[in-house]
Amino acid sequence: MIHFRRLFIVLLIGAVPAVIGLLRLDIDTDVIHSLPTGDPVVADGLIIFTHHPIHEQVAVDLTMRPFRQELLVEIGNFLEKKMRASGLFAQVGTDDIGDLIPELAIHVSRTLPLLFSAREHLPPSNSQWTKVYASLSV
Repeated sequence: MIHFRRLFIVLLIGAVPAVIGLLRLDIDTDVIHSLPTGDPVVADGLIIFTHHPIHEQVAVDLTMRPFRQELLVEIGNFLEKKMRASGLFAQVGTDDIGDLIPELAIHVSRTLPLLFSAREHLPPSNSQWTKVYASLSV
């Protein structure tokens, strides 16, 4: 026969310290303040890192073995919908960044001509960018 009174007392004795422990628990994930600040290079890096907007971004990397592209795309779309629906994120997906890729490619090819052949240096027509962008966004 189960003694409910004893079971309740044992659970209460175990739950009270657990709740007190959780309330007192403070996890500090600020890695910046654990780095040495006496070194000028580290100090300058900390200033840049502290003010960089990457702190407000979350990257999600999905992989699967064996690789199945259709299923991975479907899972990615599902995850993106769930993240949008949660309301926790100001922006979900790479749409804004993806729109900048053609401009970035033209900018890089114009500012770094030594890295490209003459054929690669010429900016492609809009129809070519549409094909490239469509293949990247699939």
